[in-house]
Amino acid sequence: MITLLLLLAACGGRGGGEGESRTADLRDRYHDCAGCTMEAAVSCDQEGLAWEAELRCEYVPGGESTVEVLSPETIAGVKAVLNDTDWRRATASTPGPSATRRSAPPPASPG
Repeated sequence: MITLLLLLAACGGRGGGEGESRTADLRDRYHDCAGCTMEAAVSCDQEGLAWEAELRCEYVPGGESTVEVLSPETIAGVKAVLNDTDWRRATASTPGPSATRRSAPPPASPG
């Protein structure tokens, strides 16, 4: 998440001048951030299919950061847990290490 904030801080600069100085000041503020929490309303319209959700993001530098779906109700509670090298999916009913890890292969199907 902090990477996204740093990238956004770099947008719009034309090189040199006051804009570049303001961008550097903004980057410095987030560089030393001890962590943050935010909520966002996200919408997507792709090939005529519209999708909206409310998300809560919690950034923990050097630890586990999370992105959790707050709405719509049908997927509320789904959570992604990220660290520097990996991520996993968790829900309210499957928190912690027992959650599905993205780097793990899917279980073999019987038969």
